[in-house]
Amino acid sequence: MYSASSWRIAGSFIDLGLSPGLFYGCNIIGYFLVAILISVHGLVGSTYHIPFSVQTRASFGFYFSYCIVIIRFIVGCYYYGINAYTGAECIQTMILAMSPRFANMEDKIPSSAVTSQLMLCYFIYNVICIPFHYIRAPQIRKFLVFKLITGPTVGIALMIYLNQRAGGAKKIWSQPSKVSGSSLSWLIVQCIATNLSSYATLACNVNDFTRYSKSKYSVVSQMYAIPVNQGILTPMGIVGGIASEIIYGEVLWDPLLIAQKWIDTPGGRCAAFFVAFSYLIAQIGINISANSISAANDLTALFPKYVNIRRGQYIVLALGGWALCPWEVMANATTLTAFMGGYSIFLGPIAAVMICDYFLVHKKKYKVTELYNPNGIYKFGKFGTNWRAILPLIIDFVPLLPGLATYINTNITMPVGMLNLYLIGYFYSFSSAFLVYYLTCYFFPPTDSIVDEAVIPPHLEEVGEPDKGAGTGAMTRYILKRSIV
Repeated sequence: MYSASSWRIAGSFIDLGLSPGLFYGCNIIGYFLVAILISVHGLVGSTYHIPFSVQTRASFGFYFSYCIVIIRFIVGCYYYGINAYTGAECIQTMILAMSPRFANMEDKIPSSAVTSQLMLCYFIYNVICIPFHYIRAPQIRKFLVFKLITGPTVGIALMIYLNQRAGGAKKIWSQPSKVSGSSLSWLIVQCIATNLSSYATLACNVNDFTRYSKSKYSVVSQMYAIPVNQGILTPMGIVGGIASEIIYGEVLWDPLLIAQKWIDTPGGRCAAFFVAFSYLIAQIGINISANSISAANDLTALFPKYVNIRRGQYIVLALGGWALCPWEVMANATTLTAFMGGYSIFLGPIAAVMICDYFLVHKKKYKVTELYNPNGIYKFGKFGTNWRAILPLIIDFVPLLPGLATYINTNITMPVGMLNLYLIGYFYSFSSAFLVYYLTCYFFPPTDSIVDEAVIPPHLEEVGEPDKGAGTGAMTRYILKRSIV
Protein backbone atom coordinates (compact mmCIF):
# COMPACT_ATOMS: atom_id res chain seq x y z
CA MET A 1 0.00 0.00 0.00
CA TYR A 2 2.00 2.95 -1.34
CA SER A 3 0.95 6.03 0.61
CA ALA A 4 2.23 8.73 2.92
CA SER A 5 0.83 6.86 5.92
CA SER A 6 2.99 3.80 5.14
CA TRP A 7 6.07 5.96 5.80
CA ARG A 8 4.67 7.06 9.16
CA ILE A 9 4.22 3.52 10.51
CA ALA A 10 7.94 2.90 10.11
CA GLY A 11 8.76 6.12 11.92
CA SER A 12 6.57 5.42 14.93
CA PHE A 13 8.14 2.06 15.75
CA ILE A 14 11.73 3.12 15.13
CA ASP A 15 11.08 6.06 17.46
CA LEU A 16 9.80 3.57 20.06
CA GLY A 17 13.08 1.66 19.88
CA LEU A 18 13.08 -0.95 17.10
CA SER A 19 16.09 -1.16 14.84
CA PRO A 20 15.47 -0.69 11.09
CA GLY A 21 16.22 -4.35 10.34
CA LEU A 22 14.00 -5.65 13.12
CA PHE A 23 11.12 -3.42 12.07
CA TYR A 24 11.47 -4.66 8.49
CA GLY A 25 11.23 -8.28 9.64
CA CYS A 26 8.17 -7.60 11.83
CA ASN A 27 6.58 -5.74 8.94
CA ILE A 28 6.92 -8.69 6.55
CA ILE A 29 5.56 -11.16 9.13
CA GLY A 30 2.53 -8.97 9.88
CA TYR A 31 1.64 -8.48 6.24
CA PHE A 32 2.15 -12.16 5.42
CA LEU A 33 -0.31 -13.13 8.17
CA VAL A 34 -2.97 -10.68 7.03
CA ALA A 35 -2.40 -11.73 3.40
CA ILE A 36 -3.40 -15.25 4.40
CA LEU A 37 -6.61 -13.96 6.01
CA ILE A 38 -7.48 -11.83 2.99
CA SER A 39 -6.80 -14.64 0.50
CA VAL A 40 -8.80 -17.20 2.47
CA HIS A 41 -11.73 -14.90 3.21
CA GLY A 42 -11.82 -13.61 -0.35
CA LEU A 43 -12.77 -17.05 -1.60
CA VAL A 44 -16.31 -16.43 -0.33
CA GLY A 45 -16.79 -13.50 -2.70
CA SER A 46 -15.10 -15.14 -5.68
CA THR A 47 -17.24 -18.27 -5.18
CA TYR A 48 -20.67 -16.81 -4.37
CA HIS A 49 -20.25 -13.29 -5.84
CA ILE A 50 -21.75 -11.65 -2.74
CA PRO A 51 -20.50 -8.50 -0.96
CA PHE A 52 -19.60 -8.16 2.71
CA SER A 53 -23.04 -6.80 3.62
CA VAL A 54 -24.80 -9.89 2.26
CA GLN A 55 -22.27 -12.38 3.59
CA THR A 56 -22.78 -11.13 7.17
CA ARG A 57 -26.38 -12.40 7.06
CA ALA A 58 -25.19 -16.01 7.05
CA SER A 59 -23.06 -15.46 10.16
CA PHE A 60 -24.90 -12.87 12.25
CA GLY A 61 -28.49 -13.29 11.13
CA PHE A 62 -30.49 -11.36 8.55
CA TYR A 63 -31.38 -8.38 10.76
CA PHE A 64 -28.45 -8.22 13.18
CA SER A 65 -26.14 -8.12 10.14
CA TYR A 66 -27.30 -4.52 9.64
CA CYS A 67 -25.59 -3.58 12.94
CA ILE A 68 -22.34 -5.09 11.65
CA VAL A 69 -22.73 -3.21 8.37
CA ILE A 70 -23.27 0.09 10.23
CA ILE A 71 -20.08 -0.45 12.28
CA ARG A 72 -18.06 -0.98 9.13
CA PHE A 73 -19.76 1.97 7.40
CA ILE A 74 -18.83 4.37 10.22
CA VAL A 75 -15.20 3.20 10.12
CA GLY A 76 -15.14 3.62 6.35
CA CYS A 77 -16.48 7.17 6.52
CA TYR A 78 -13.99 8.24 9.17
CA TYR A 79 -11.04 6.82 7.29
CA TYR A 80 -12.26 8.30 4.03
CA GLY A 81 -12.05 11.73 5.64
CA ILE A 82 -8.64 11.10 7.21
CA ASN A 83 -7.21 9.93 3.88
CA ALA A 84 -8.82 12.92 2.16
CA TYR A 85 -6.96 15.17 4.60
CA THR A 86 -3.68 13.58 3.54
CA GLY A 87 -4.72 14.11 -0.08
CA ALA A 88 -5.18 17.81 0.69
CA GLU A 89 -1.60 17.89 2.00
CA CYS A 90 -0.49 16.50 -1.38
CA ILE A 91 -2.34 19.34 -3.15
CA GLN A 92 -0.74 21.82 -0.74
CA THR A 93 2.76 20.59 -1.58
CA MET A 94 2.03 20.71 -5.32
CA ILE A 95 0.82 24.32 -5.13
CA LEU A 96 3.79 25.33 -2.98
CA ALA A 97 6.07 23.77 -5.58
CA MET A 98 4.42 25.83 -8.33
CA SER A 99 4.20 29.02 -6.27
CA PRO A 100 6.10 29.26 -2.94
CA ARG A 101 4.19 32.49 -2.21
CA PHE A 102 1.17 30.28 -1.46
CA ALA A 103 2.75 29.76 1.99
CA ASN A 104 1.98 33.43 2.77
CA MET A 105 -1.76 33.09 2.16
CA GLU A 106 -3.70 34.92 4.87
CA ASP A 107 -5.57 32.66 7.27
CA LYS A 108 -9.18 33.84 7.65
CA ILE A 109 -10.59 30.77 9.39
CA PRO A 110 -10.94 31.37 13.15
CA SER A 111 -10.61 27.66 13.97
CA SER A 112 -7.13 26.49 14.93
CA ALA A 113 -7.81 23.03 13.51
CA VAL A 114 -7.34 24.05 9.86
CA THR A 115 -5.99 27.04 7.93
CA SER A 116 -7.50 28.77 4.92
CA GLN A 117 -4.63 27.45 2.84
CA LEU A 118 -5.25 23.82 3.76
CA MET A 119 -9.04 24.17 3.49
CA LEU A 120 -8.64 25.43 -0.08
CA CYS A 121 -6.43 22.43 -0.84
CA TYR A 122 -8.97 20.13 0.78
CA PHE A 123 -11.72 21.53 -1.44
CA ILE A 124 -9.57 21.07 -4.56
CA TYR A 125 -8.81 17.48 -3.59
CA ASN A 126 -12.50 16.65 -3.20
CA VAL A 127 -13.33 18.23 -6.57
CA ILE A 128 -10.63 16.11 -8.20
CA CYS A 129 -12.11 12.98 -6.60
CA ILE A 130 -15.64 13.55 -7.94
CA PRO A 131 -15.11 11.97 -11.40
CA PHE A 132 -13.23 9.02 -9.90
CA HIS A 133 -16.28 8.10 -7.83
CA TYR A 134 -18.26 7.82 -11.05
CA ILE A 135 -16.10 4.93 -12.27
CA ARG A 136 -17.71 1.52 -11.74
CA ALA A 137 -15.96 -0.73 -9.25
CA PRO A 138 -14.66 -3.32 -11.78
CA GLN A 139 -13.11 -0.55 -13.94
CA ILE A 140 -11.25 1.12 -11.05
CA ARG A 141 -8.64 -1.62 -11.41
CA LYS A 142 -7.09 0.22 -14.39
CA PHE A 143 -6.47 3.30 -12.26
CA LEU A 144 -5.03 1.16 -9.46
CA VAL A 145 -2.59 -0.43 -11.90
CA PHE A 146 -1.51 3.07 -12.94
CA LYS A 147 -1.02 3.93 -9.26
CA LEU A 148 1.00 0.77 -8.76
CA ILE A 149 3.40 1.83 -11.52
CA THR A 150 3.83 5.55 -10.80
CA GLY A 151 3.85 5.46 -7.01
CA PRO A 152 6.60 2.96 -6.20
CA THR A 153 8.73 4.34 -9.05
CA VAL A 154 8.80 7.79 -7.49
CA GLY A 155 9.12 6.33 -3.97
CA ILE A 156 12.13 4.20 -4.88
CA ALA A 157 13.78 7.18 -6.60
CA LEU A 158 13.21 9.29 -3.48
CA MET A 159 14.64 6.54 -1.28
CA ILE A 160 17.79 6.25 -3.41
CA TYR A 161 18.28 10.03 -3.33
CA LEU A 162 17.92 10.25 0.45
CA ASN A 163 20.13 7.22 0.96
CA GLN A 164 22.90 8.79 -1.11
CA ARG A 165 22.61 12.19 0.60
CA ALA A 166 22.74 10.56 4.05
CA GLY A 167 25.99 8.72 3.39
CA GLY A 168 24.93 5.26 2.27
CA ALA A 169 22.86 2.31 3.38
CA LYS A 170 25.29 1.10 6.04
CA LYS A 171 24.92 4.28 8.06
CA ILE A 172 21.12 3.98 8.02
CA TRP A 173 20.59 0.25 8.54
CA SER A 174 23.28 -0.28 11.18
CA GLN A 175 21.40 1.55 13.93
CA PRO A 176 20.62 -0.77 16.90
CA SER A 177 17.39 -1.19 18.87
CA LYS A 178 16.97 1.27 21.74
CA VAL A 179 15.13 -1.15 24.05
CA SER A 180 15.84 -4.68 25.25
CA GLY A 181 14.40 -7.55 27.26
CA SER A 182 10.64 -7.84 27.73
CA SER A 183 10.10 -4.30 26.42
CA LEU A 184 11.66 -5.31 23.11
CA SER A 185 9.62 -8.52 22.99
CA TRP A 186 6.33 -6.68 23.50
CA LEU A 187 7.36 -4.05 20.95
CA ILE A 188 8.03 -6.76 18.36
CA VAL A 189 4.62 -8.36 18.93
CA GLN A 190 2.95 -4.95 18.87
CA CYS A 191 4.68 -4.08 15.60
CA ILE A 192 3.52 -7.31 13.95
CA ALA A 193 -0.04 -6.76 15.23
CA THR A 194 -0.09 -3.14 14.03
CA ASN A 195 1.02 -4.04 10.52
CA LEU A 196 -1.48 -6.90 10.48
CA SER A 197 -4.34 -4.68 11.66
CA SER A 198 -3.54 -2.02 9.04
CA TYR A 199 -5.40 -4.30 6.63
CA ALA A 200 -8.16 -5.10 9.15
CA THR A 201 -10.81 -3.38 7.05
CA LEU A 202 -9.87 -5.29 3.90
CA ALA A 203 -9.74 -8.56 5.84
CA CYS A 204 -13.40 -7.90 6.68
CA ASN A 205 -14.74 -6.61 3.39
CA VAL A 206 -12.46 -8.20 0.80
CA ASN A 207 -15.53 -9.79 -0.77
CA ASP A 208 -16.75 -6.38 -1.86
CA PHE A 209 -14.00 -6.73 -4.48
CA THR A 210 -13.59 -10.47 -5.03
CA ARG A 211 -17.28 -10.69 -5.93
CA TYR A 212 -16.23 -9.26 -9.31
CA SER A 213 -13.53 -11.89 -9.79
CA LYS A 214 -13.54 -13.73 -13.13
CA SER A 215 -11.77 -16.72 -11.58
CA LYS A 216 -12.61 -18.42 -8.31
CA TYR A 217 -9.00 -18.61 -7.09
CA SER A 218 -7.59 -15.33 -8.41
CA VAL A 219 -7.76 -13.84 -4.90
CA VAL A 220 -5.11 -16.32 -3.72
CA SER A 221 -2.53 -14.14 -5.50
CA GLN A 222 -2.85 -11.70 -2.58
CA MET A 223 -1.04 -14.24 -0.42
CA TYR A 224 2.25 -13.25 -2.05
CA ALA A 225 1.31 -9.89 -3.59
CA ILE A 226 0.81 -8.09 -0.27
CA PRO A 227 4.05 -9.24 1.46
CA VAL A 228 6.15 -8.64 -1.69
CA ASN A 229 4.61 -5.21 -2.21
CA GLN A 230 5.22 -4.20 1.40
CA GLY A 231 8.70 -5.68 1.30
CA ILE A 232 9.52 -3.21 -1.45
CA LEU A 233 7.75 -0.21 0.08
CA THR A 234 8.76 -0.51 3.74
CA PRO A 235 12.42 0.53 3.25
CA MET A 236 11.19 3.85 1.85
CA GLY A 237 9.78 4.89 5.22
CA ILE A 238 12.79 3.59 7.14
CA VAL A 239 15.32 5.37 4.92
CA GLY A 240 13.19 8.51 4.70
CA GLY A 241 12.95 9.01 8.45
CA ILE A 242 16.54 8.22 9.41
CA ALA A 243 18.09 9.99 6.41
CA SER A 244 16.04 13.16 6.95
CA GLU A 245 17.49 13.52 10.45
CA ILE A 246 21.01 13.26 9.03
CA ILE A 247 20.35 15.63 6.10
CA TYR A 248 17.97 18.23 7.55
CA GLY A 249 18.64 17.91 11.28
CA GLU A 250 15.09 16.78 12.11
CA VAL A 251 13.16 13.54 11.77
CA LEU A 252 10.67 13.81 8.90
CA TRP A 253 8.53 10.68 8.66
CA ASP A 254 6.26 12.27 6.04
CA PRO A 255 7.50 12.32 2.41
CA LEU A 256 5.45 15.46 1.76
CA LEU A 257 7.39 17.34 4.46
CA ILE A 258 10.64 16.13 2.88
CA ALA A 259 9.47 17.38 -0.54
CA GLN A 260 8.64 20.79 0.94
CA LYS A 261 12.32 21.15 1.89
CA TRP A 262 13.18 21.38 -1.81
CA ILE A 263 11.06 24.32 -2.93
CA ASP A 264 13.92 26.84 -2.58
CA THR A 265 15.34 25.95 -6.03
CA PRO A 266 13.67 25.53 -9.45
CA GLY A 267 14.89 21.94 -9.80
CA GLY A 268 13.81 21.13 -6.25
CA ARG A 269 10.35 22.57 -6.89
CA CYS A 270 9.93 20.36 -9.95
CA ALA A 271 10.95 17.28 -7.96
CA ALA A 272 8.65 18.25 -5.07
CA PHE A 273 5.72 18.60 -7.46
CA PHE A 274 6.12 15.12 -8.95
CA VAL A 275 6.64 13.50 -5.54
CA ALA A 276 3.44 15.13 -4.25
CA PHE A 277 1.62 14.21 -7.46
CA SER A 278 2.55 10.53 -7.09
CA TYR A 279 1.25 10.50 -3.52
CA LEU A 280 -1.93 12.28 -4.64
CA ILE A 281 -2.59 9.44 -7.10
CA ALA A 282 -1.89 6.96 -4.31
CA GLN A 283 -4.29 8.66 -1.89
CA ILE A 284 -7.11 8.78 -4.41
CA GLY A 285 -6.64 5.10 -5.26
CA ILE A 286 -6.44 3.96 -1.65
CA ASN A 287 -9.39 6.07 -0.54
CA ILE A 288 -11.64 4.76 -3.30
CA SER A 289 -10.63 1.10 -3.05
CA ALA A 290 -10.30 0.81 0.73
CA ASN A 291 -13.00 3.19 1.96
CA SER A 292 -15.35 4.65 -0.63
CA ILE A 293 -16.47 1.52 -2.50
CA SER A 294 -16.70 -0.52 0.69
CA ALA A 295 -18.80 2.06 2.55
CA ALA A 296 -20.96 2.51 -0.55
CA ASN A 297 -21.63 -1.24 -0.58
CA ASP A 298 -22.82 -0.90 3.01
CA LEU A 299 -25.25 1.84 2.01
CA THR A 300 -26.68 -0.27 -0.80
CA ALA A 301 -27.45 -2.96 1.78
CA LEU A 302 -29.02 -0.49 4.21
CA PHE A 303 -31.04 1.43 1.57
CA PRO A 304 -31.22 -0.81 -1.52
CA LYS A 305 -34.25 1.00 -2.94
CA TYR A 306 -32.55 4.40 -3.03
CA VAL A 307 -28.77 3.87 -3.16
CA ASN A 308 -26.49 2.10 -5.62
CA ILE A 309 -22.70 1.91 -5.36
CA ARG A 310 -22.12 5.05 -7.42
CA ARG A 311 -24.59 7.15 -5.38
CA GLY A 312 -23.21 5.62 -2.20
CA GLN A 313 -19.71 6.82 -3.01
CA TYR A 314 -20.90 10.40 -3.33
CA ILE A 315 -22.75 10.10 -0.01
CA VAL A 316 -19.54 8.82 1.61
CA LEU A 317 -17.68 11.78 0.12
CA ALA A 318 -20.22 14.16 1.69
CA LEU A 319 -20.37 12.43 5.08
CA GLY A 320 -16.77 11.29 5.52
CA GLY A 321 -15.20 14.16 3.63
CA TRP A 322 -17.19 17.06 5.10
CA ALA A 323 -19.86 16.23 7.69
CA LEU A 324 -17.43 14.42 10.02
CA CYS A 325 -14.90 17.31 9.76
CA PRO A 326 -11.72 15.21 9.40
CA TRP A 327 -9.53 18.26 10.08
CA GLU A 328 -10.94 18.26 13.61
CA VAL A 329 -10.11 14.56 13.91
CA MET A 330 -6.52 15.20 12.87
CA ALA A 331 -6.21 18.23 15.18
CA ASN A 332 -7.24 16.16 18.21
CA ALA A 333 -4.97 13.23 17.51
CA THR A 334 -4.43 12.27 21.14
CA THR A 335 -8.08 11.37 21.57
CA LEU A 336 -10.08 10.83 18.40
CA THR A 337 -7.38 9.21 16.29
CA ALA A 338 -6.47 7.04 19.27
CA PHE A 339 -10.06 5.84 19.31
CA MET A 340 -10.04 5.25 15.57
CA GLY A 341 -6.74 3.41 15.98
CA GLY A 342 -8.67 0.88 18.04
CA TYR A 343 -11.10 0.07 15.22
CA SER A 344 -9.26 -3.19 14.57
CA ILE A 345 -10.45 -4.61 17.90
CA PHE A 346 -13.99 -4.39 16.51
CA LEU A 347 -13.23 -5.57 12.98
CA GLY A 348 -11.03 -8.49 14.08
CA PRO A 349 -13.85 -10.48 15.75
CA ILE A 350 -16.21 -9.73 12.84
CA ALA A 351 -13.73 -11.18 10.33
CA ALA A 352 -13.05 -14.16 12.60
CA VAL A 353 -16.75 -15.04 12.92
CA MET A 354 -17.32 -14.76 9.17
CA ILE A 355 -14.31 -16.90 8.24
CA CYS A 356 -15.08 -19.54 10.87
CA ASP A 357 -18.73 -19.64 9.86
CA TYR A 358 -17.97 -20.22 6.20
CA PHE A 359 -15.20 -22.81 6.46
CA LEU A 360 -15.93 -24.70 9.68
CA VAL A 361 -19.60 -24.20 10.58
CA HIS A 362 -21.30 -24.22 7.18
CA LYS A 363 -18.54 -26.21 5.45
CA LYS A 364 -18.38 -23.73 2.52
CA LYS A 365 -22.06 -24.37 1.71
CA TYR A 366 -24.33 -21.33 1.47
CA LYS A 367 -27.67 -21.00 -0.29
CA VAL A 368 -27.42 -17.66 -2.08
CA THR A 369 -31.14 -17.22 -2.66
CA GLU A 370 -31.79 -17.50 1.09
CA LEU A 371 -29.30 -14.69 1.82
CA TYR A 372 -31.79 -12.30 0.20
CA ASN A 373 -34.85 -13.75 1.95
CA PRO A 374 -35.77 -11.95 5.23
CA ASN A 375 -37.73 -15.00 6.38
CA GLY A 376 -35.30 -17.62 5.09
CA ILE A 377 -32.96 -20.04 6.83
CA TYR A 378 -30.53 -17.26 7.80
CA LYS A 379 -33.07 -15.37 9.86
CA PHE A 380 -32.08 -17.37 13.00
CA GLY A 381 -35.30 -16.99 14.90
CA LYS A 382 -37.88 -14.30 15.52
CA PHE A 383 -35.45 -11.35 15.79
CA GLY A 384 -33.21 -12.26 12.85
CA THR A 385 -30.17 -12.62 15.12
CA ASN A 386 -27.66 -15.44 15.46
CA TRP A 387 -26.89 -15.33 19.20
CA ARG A 388 -23.86 -17.57 18.64
CA ALA A 389 -22.15 -14.70 16.80
CA ILE A 390 -22.94 -12.11 19.47
CA LEU A 391 -21.21 -14.09 22.21
CA PRO A 392 -17.66 -13.86 20.75
CA LEU A 393 -18.13 -10.15 20.04
CA ILE A 394 -18.93 -9.44 23.69
CA ILE A 395 -16.17 -11.69 25.05
CA ASP A 396 -13.54 -10.07 22.82
CA PHE A 397 -14.56 -6.42 23.08
CA VAL A 398 -14.77 -6.17 26.85
CA PRO A 399 -11.16 -7.08 27.86
CA LEU A 400 -9.78 -4.55 25.37
CA LEU A 401 -11.96 -1.61 26.40
CA PRO A 402 -9.80 -0.57 29.42
CA GLY A 403 -6.75 -0.23 27.17
CA LEU A 404 -8.77 1.70 24.61
CA ALA A 405 -10.04 4.05 27.35
CA THR A 406 -6.48 4.70 28.51
CA TYR A 407 -5.35 5.78 25.06
CA ILE A 408 -8.39 8.02 24.63
CA ASN A 409 -7.99 9.64 28.05
CA THR A 410 -4.38 9.73 29.23
CA ASN A 411 -5.51 10.61 32.77
CA ILE A 412 -6.82 7.06 33.21
CA THR A 413 -4.27 4.60 34.55
CA MET A 414 -4.43 0.86 33.94
CA PRO A 415 -2.11 -2.07 34.68
CA VAL A 416 0.64 -2.64 32.12
CA GLY A 417 -0.89 -5.98 31.20
CA MET A 418 -4.13 -4.29 30.10
CA LEU A 419 -2.21 -1.86 27.92
CA ASN A 420 -0.11 -4.61 26.33
CA LEU A 421 -3.26 -6.64 25.60
CA TYR A 422 -4.79 -3.64 23.82
CA LEU A 423 -1.64 -3.04 21.77
CA ILE A 424 -1.84 -6.59 20.41
CA GLY A 425 -5.64 -6.38 20.24
CA TYR A 426 -6.02 -7.81 16.74
CA PHE A 427 -4.16 -11.00 17.68
CA TYR A 428 -6.35 -11.48 20.74
CA SER A 429 -9.67 -10.40 19.27
CA PHE A 430 -9.40 -12.44 16.08
CA SER A 431 -8.07 -15.69 17.58
CA SER A 432 -10.36 -15.71 20.63
CA ALA A 433 -13.46 -14.81 18.59
CA PHE A 434 -12.67 -17.57 16.12
CA LEU A 435 -12.32 -20.13 18.92
CA VAL A 436 -15.38 -18.99 20.90
CA TYR A 437 -17.63 -18.97 17.83
CA TYR A 438 -16.46 -22.40 16.71
CA LEU A 439 -16.98 -23.95 20.15
CA THR A 440 -20.40 -22.31 20.53
CA CYS A 441 -21.54 -23.65 17.15
CA TYR A 442 -20.02 -27.04 17.92
CA PHE A 443 -22.14 -27.48 21.05
CA PHE A 444 -25.15 -25.53 19.75
CA PRO A 445 -25.08 -26.02 15.96
CA PRO A 446 -27.30 -23.77 13.77
CA THR A 447 -28.97 -26.76 12.17
CA ASP A 448 -31.69 -24.75 10.41
CA SER A 449 -29.15 -22.83 8.32
CA ILE A 450 -26.95 -25.79 7.36
CA VAL A 451 -27.61 -27.12 3.85
CA ASP A 452 -26.48 -30.31 2.15
CA GLU A 453 -25.86 -28.72 -1.25
CA ALA A 454 -24.40 -25.28 -1.92
CA VAL A 455 -26.29 -22.99 -4.31
CA ILE A 456 -23.53 -21.17 -6.20
CA PRO A 457 -24.04 -18.60 -9.00
CA PRO A 458 -22.25 -19.32 -12.30
CA HIS A 459 -18.76 -17.89 -12.80
CA LEU A 460 -17.68 -15.70 -15.67
CA GLU A 461 -15.40 -18.37 -17.14
CA GLU A 462 -18.18 -20.96 -16.83
CA VAL A 463 -20.86 -19.10 -18.81
CA GLY A 464 -20.20 -17.46 -22.16
CA GLU A 465 -22.59 -15.31 -24.18
CA PRO A 466 -25.23 -17.63 -25.65
CA ASP A 467 -25.57 -18.01 -29.40
CA LYS A 468 -28.59 -16.76 -31.27
CA GLY A 469 -31.50 -19.13 -30.80
CA ALA A 470 -30.16 -20.47 -27.50
CA GLY A 471 -32.65 -21.87 -25.06
CA THR A 472 -34.26 -20.00 -22.16
CA GLY A 473 -32.01 -21.76 -19.61
CA ALA A 474 -28.78 -20.64 -21.30
CA MET A 475 -30.06 -17.08 -21.66
CA THR A 476 -31.14 -17.00 -17.99
CA ARG A 477 -27.70 -18.16 -16.82
CA TYR A 478 -26.02 -15.51 -18.96
CA ILE A 479 -28.26 -12.71 -17.65
CA LEU A 480 -27.62 -13.86 -14.08
CA LYS A 481 -23.88 -13.92 -14.70
CA ARG A 482 -23.87 -10.42 -16.19
CA SER A 483 -25.91 -9.04 -13.30
CA ILE A 484 -23.54 -10.52 -10.72
CA VAL A 485 -20.11 -10.28 -12.34
